[in-house]
Amino acid sequence: MDRNYYFSKPSLDRELKLTLSRGGQNYEVKVHPQATLFNNLYDEWVDNNQKRVDEKSNNRIAYGYMKNMGQGELDQFIIDMTQELNKKMH
Repeated sequence: MDRNYYFSKPSLDRELKLTLSRGGQNYEVKVHPQATLFNNLYDEWVDNNQKRVDEKSNNRIAYGYMKNMGQGELDQFIIDMTQELNKKMH
């Protein structure tokens, strides 16, 4: 099972105990899963891509990204691209 499953699954687990081994010594770590962790990391990845494109292009290239093909994402994409066009024209 992919380890991300345990950190992002919607469940009632309030705490997970991980046992890590390093240099022959075991360490126990308690973590608190977040059901929205994957989405938060995904949003952060998109934001970082936006910043990188802005920096590298001196704000001359628009960056657009759709998480899925749903109507809500399409509507947001159109809004984002319209704002980018307005920004570039002023």
